[in-house]
Amino acid sequence: MDIATFLLVFLFGLIVGAISSRFGIGGGILTIPFFRIVMGLPGHAAIATALPLTIPTALSGAVVFHKKKLIKYKTAITAGLVGSVFSVAGAYATTFFTSEQLMTITAFLFFALAYIVLIEKREREKVEAASLFQKFIKSVIIGAIAGFSSGLLGIGGGVIIVPLLIWLRHIPMKKAIPTSLATIAIYAVPGSITHHFLGNVHIDLLAVLLAGSVIGAYLSAKETIKIEEKELKKSFAALLVFLGIMLLANEYVFPVVMSTVL
Repeated sequence: MDIATFLLVFLFGLIVGAISSRFGIGGGILTIPFFRIVMGLPGHAAIATALPLTIPTALSGAVVFHKKKLIKYKTAITAGLVGSVFSVAGAYATTFFTSEQLMTITAFLFFALAYIVLIEKREREKVEAASLFQKFIKSVIIGAIAGFSSGLLGIGGGVIIVPLLIWLRHIPMKKAIPTSLATIAIYAVPGSITHHFLGNVHIDLLAVLLAGSVIGAYLSAKETIKIEEKELKKSFAALLVFLGIMLLANEYVFPVVMSTVL
């Protein structure tokens, strides 16, 4: 790996880590296209190399969030374990849809989740009155939905987990983000181990990107704590809308433009 490539991958890692800690997402939606398009890796290698990055990136941000007691560990463990199981079911369900249908479903799901994030208001009385069993069941539901969606739509789950934690569990955004990261890290373990033994992981690229992402995640987590809840919700909703628009454009607009130009 030459110096130029090293710096490019490292700087991109900083960006991925920062966005991951800021919004509680795994970063695969950014790193997979980077590995595939910019670095030219085969599809399987792009996915396999992006997946393990989630674990140390999440842990780096978690160091900051843990000190502020913002991570709900029981919720993360419950949703993570349940999600790991349902992600397998979601993966099998992809056989019933075309690629275009899956991307369209994902885009409109993002729009719906953005709306949920913006309109949700915490009902403190209901939060305090909820029993441990009710919280557990809701965490199971969140894990099942996020896990199934992750397997079906090929997304890390963070963009789904955060809105569901806010909506179903009425967890504040600043706790939903780190809890989402912890949940995603659990998802990533079995898949990362599998891809490693299959020989799909590009170790050199992963190591450089990892160095940047850990630093970016740590610094971003410190800044995220300072941001007001309302502003976090707005920026997260904007990210969801942007991703949804890009997915629809990639399926319906870009191909038409390219065919016209060529």
